[in-house]
Amino acid sequence: MFQSSLSIVADKLSNHRQQLQKFDSKWSNITKKNSPIQLVENQNWICSFIRDDCGIINQKLLMNFTLIANGTLCDERGVYMLNIEPSRQRGARLITPYFQTNSTLTSWYQRRCLKLRYIVFGDDVVDKIIIWQQDMANRILWRGRPISNGHWNTIQIHLNFLPRIASRFFFEIQTVYATGFFALARISIENYCGYKQ
Repeated sequence: MFQSSLSIVADKLSNHRQQLQKFDSKWSNITKKNSPIQLVENQNWICSFIRDDCGIINQKLLMNFTLIANGTLCDERGVYMLNIEPSRQRGARLITPYFQTNSTLTSWYQRRCLKLRYIVFGDDVVDKIIIWQQDMANRILWRGRPISNGHWNTIQIHLNFLPRIASRFFFEIQTVYATGFFALARISIENYCGYKQ
């Protein structure tokens, strides 16, 4: 009887340990997934949409971008495309993962360059692009009308990262009642701005 009780307790402890291990593993995966992407000095973070969306998600209740990883559009392989139609809800917004610079800074902030490579097909189907940076506050980094010439164009913006403060970015695409599409070939955070493609 005593041996049987000990066996039952041992089994319960073993099951409890297994459940804790599963929880620890699951929590570790969640924490790793939600941890900020570390921006290392002299290394660029580049998302070219060839394999996946790099953790860049669509804002709910708005139009959604569609990942075309194996497709080619005007010599760019891998695109994130927004199909614009008058019958669809106006506007879309993309949200990046959080980013954080190295804590050992040479100055009180660290500069980077945000680059957005895009193309628009259709006459004035996109009224405006607004790019936000969110860390301790929400700040508009860039606002303007995109070039609708059917060619790839690049927006480049100087960034300031605060030490030990994670930032993420919002790309708001304001559309009109027209037919066409807007596509992204690359989003990157690089060390320097420059117009070499």
